[in-house]
Amino acid sequence: EQVLEQPLNALVIGTEWAEFKNFPLTVLQQKLEKAPIIDGRNCYELEEIIAAQIPFYYSVGRPPVVNYKIQKF
Repeated sequence: EQVLEQPLNALVIGTEWAEFKNFPLTVLQQKLEKAPIIDGRNCYELEEIIAAQIPFYYSVGRPPVVNYKIQKF
């Protein structure tokens, strides 16, 4: 949570610890605004990302979410 107290250009998730997997996506959306999330551990389902109104989400082995839509590879 301390990281989110400063302006961020992006958020990179490199672990699947419960603290990250269970962090409220609505809070991330408010803090990040339009900054992308790069999720190296696939902590979130793509539908959850869209429902939380996170505009840019990139994960491993799955299509990205860009402008609230799942993109095709």
